[in-house]
Amino acid sequence: MKKMIGRSALFVPANSPSMINNCVAFDADSIIFDLEDAVLTDEKDSARILLREALKSLDFLQDKNIMVRINALYTRYWEFDVEELTQVRPQAFVIPKATPVHIETIDRKITELERQYGVQPPIRLVPLIETALAVETVNETLKSSRRIIGLLFGAEDLAADMGIERTKEGEEIFYARSKLATAAHALGIEAIDTPFIDIEDTDDLIKDATIAKRLGMTGKAAIHPQQI
Repeated sequence: MKKMIGRSALFVPANSPSMINNCVAFDADSIIFDLEDAVLTDEKDSARILLREALKSLDFLQDKNIMVRINALYTRYWEFDVEELTQVRPQAFVIPKATPVHIETIDRKITELERQYGVQPPIRLVPLIETALAVETVNETLKSSRRIIGLLFGAEDLAADMGIERTKEGEEIFYARSKLATAAHALGIEAIDTPFIDIEDTDDLIKDATIAKRLGMTGKAAIHPQQI
């Protein structure tokens, strides 16, 4: 499997100039600039413009594997995200609450914009699997676009969707992890595991990452540089 995302993918808030400037100092295989959960509603537009200009003008970001988590397709922000950022060609867009219909919709939109701006090579997609429905329809989602290079598992939102307690031991996400890893490997794409939320607990982070690897996950998302 040719890895385009890698073993570690660091989430970085797209509304923080200092974090955008400092993220390259950390040895993450990929950087995921976050326009969704990390950005308040009244900061969506300014964060999008900040990130666009950073990707356009900061030379030190050119050699990094850059992905952008856009806003969910049930909001009014996702189209603005894609229209502004396709111009500066991140390697991939991460799609929250992904479904086959969402992936097909954004694929068509990106295709139009790539033709408009002359963007090559094509921008890739990484569906974020974070609901019970998304877990059960993951095979259909992964087959819905040739742009897909991997999936990202969101266990916190899945637990909330199912009304269950999220624990450090992770027994409650065993099924989802196994299903997503198997689906990804069947199609020869990457499977990026959910972040470990307690940034101070390195020992349990290692245990959690080890379990994920044993189940077939190829990488893990990080929410703090010290987790890399």
